[in-house]
Amino acid sequence: MNSAGKICLCVGMSLRKEFTSIRVLTVYIICFIFHYYTFDSIPLICEYLEITVSPWVFPFFLGSPTLFIIYGALAILLFCKAPFWDRQSPFVMIRVGKRNWIIGQVITILVSSFIYTLWNCACSLLIISPCVAYEAEWGQALYTIASSPEVFRLAGANQAFAPYAAIMELISPKLAMATAIAVFWLCAAMCGMIILCFHIHFGKMSGISICGALTSFAYFSCYLGRLSYGEWMYCISPVNWSCISYLDWFDIGTSQKPQGAVLIYVIVIVCLAAAGCCGFCKKDIMLTDGGM
Repeated sequence: MNSAGKICLCVGMSLRKEFTSIRVLTVYIICFIFHYYTFDSIPLICEYLEITVSPWVFPFFLGSPTLFIIYGALAILLFCKAPFWDRQSPFVMIRVGKRNWIIGQVITILVSSFIYTLWNCACSLLIISPCVAYEAEWGQALYTIASSPEVFRLAGANQAFAPYAAIMELISPKLAMATAIAVFWLCAAMCGMIILCFHIHFGKMSGISICGALTSFAYFSCYLGRLSYGEWMYCISPVNWSCISYLDWFDIGTSQKPQGAVLIYVIVIVCLAAAGCCGFCKKDIMLTDGGM
């Protein structure tokens, strides 16, 4: 078996184990609950206005700063065991080699975070499915919600969803969806790579602690940080970039531009993955559940 085949074997085994674990299933269930909390008002509003809604709601899912805590916590729970070591891992490693095994773990994080992102997109569509209708543009319902927040009160719904009219005027729904999927995926993958790399080099809890600090900083920057130091704090808070509402679409310097955020995510992921792989290959492996 060549190296590519061995890496694919590791990825396949890791994904099968991950997606049958109670931990990952719990993450996916909690995701659905928070999508319901965010978007369950839309069917009520559509019923009140007697219109349908376009499917382009996911880009504004993380608009509430409170959801950054949920996003970060779920990413930590999803990847807290990275690299995904169990009792079978030593025997798999003997067969495929240390290098191929750890590369497989890196790819597992990238694939798992992408599937996780697609699940979040699907959840948003499931919640609004009773009133959704395909439109190439944003549609009347989203423009009404963005421009007239009082529609929540009139429809008897809780306001947990806030599309931004300025962004909707600037970019197309398809560009917004593509950007939202990219930054949501890359931020989750970055959290996974932080946990993997720091676990290998400094111990099991180090990466989790860093991800927790980044998540807390994202929440802090939206409230006390913004009031005390200004909106420029969004520029140094990578978890904020996971929502397109916190990106600098208007070139005013208060956050990262969409292209800059994606580039930084990619550079950080590549550097952490390389550092993790190099560190793992140089380490002595203990034939225990912990591995290192």
